[in-house]
Amino acid sequence: SEEEENPLEFNGNELDDMLEKACDSLYSLLKTTPLSTCPEQAKESVDLVRDLIRLDISKDTDTTPLLSQRDMTRRNLISDKAFGLAHLLCESRHSNGGMVVHTRLVMPRLLFFSWEGEVVPGSQSIPAVMSVARDMAISFLKNRLLLSTDQDELETIARLVPNIMARCPERSEYRHRVAQSALDLLVNLPKKISQAQLQLVYTFGLTTKGGLRSMTIEMIPTILKTMDLNQDLEEEDENKKSRREKKKGSDEDEDDEEGERKKRDKQNKGSDEEEEDEMNGSRRKKNKKKREGNDEDEDDEMNGRRKKERRRDEMVMMKKKRKRK
Repeated sequence: SEEEENPLEFNGNELDDMLEKACDSLYSLLKTTPLSTCPEQAKESVDLVRDLIRLDISKDTDTTPLLSQRDMTRRNLISDKAFGLAHLLCESRHSNGGMVVHTRLVMPRLLFFSWEGEVVPGSQSIPAVMSVARDMAISFLKNRLLLSTDQDELETIARLVPNIMARCPERSEYRHRVAQSALDLLVNLPKKISQAQLQLVYTFGLTTKGGLRSMTIEMIPTILKTMDLNQDLEEEDENKKSRREKKKGSDEDEDDEEGERKKRDKQNKGSDEEEEDEMNGSRRKKNKKKREGNDEDEDDEMNGRRKKERRRDEMVMMKKKRKRK
């Protein structure tokens, strides 16, 4: 039929209008309907955003989050709007830690895969548009790291480092470029998280897989140059020194407290001895008085007996005198 021979055709303006309406509809959906309970719909939404990004992505693409629906209307490129929608899809009500966005949209770009997620054939060089897409993915991740306070998302982004290294194709061109992606990501991660990922990179250097080990060795000079590990060691030394000084201060405080306790014990002991001496003195005085009282009683008793004996002697003498008369 005539319709089959002449499929629908759209001019540029009509197509732009359709794409803008699609972006508006997806914005309204993401603002009103959580997709975390509908994982398939979340994946399809991310795939739609990916297809919108690829339409006109360039070095000038805006990867910042949307401030409002009006902000999306003001953006010129479809890829500008699509990256704003990708920020919305990273919210926890759509996927835990932005997992669906970072695994389906971001990671393939860091690996320089095609938009369909395929490795470029060995006979071809990686297209320039894939390098642009990778740069925009790094820019998007920088914005997420500045914006997000979700610890789960920070960990998801950090895990991209070992994942892209482990999934890198066994080709020197890929190794060189993916190593740069890992380095760019490491530099922008929070320090504590990047240190943990560096430990994983170190373990990759010990693996028996030649490609992975070669990539790790290739990364080491840049890591030493850009990540200022010496400063990290100095900070760790400062922390250790601070902990030692704090412990020393605590020990000195304990010694001071022990000295105070001994001083109080000595004072208490002295007070006890004084009380004991006072009590002993009181007892001695009482005993002395008691002894003196007993001695006086004995003297009185002896004097009384002597007086009685003298009277008896006097009476005997008087009787003898009477008899003589």
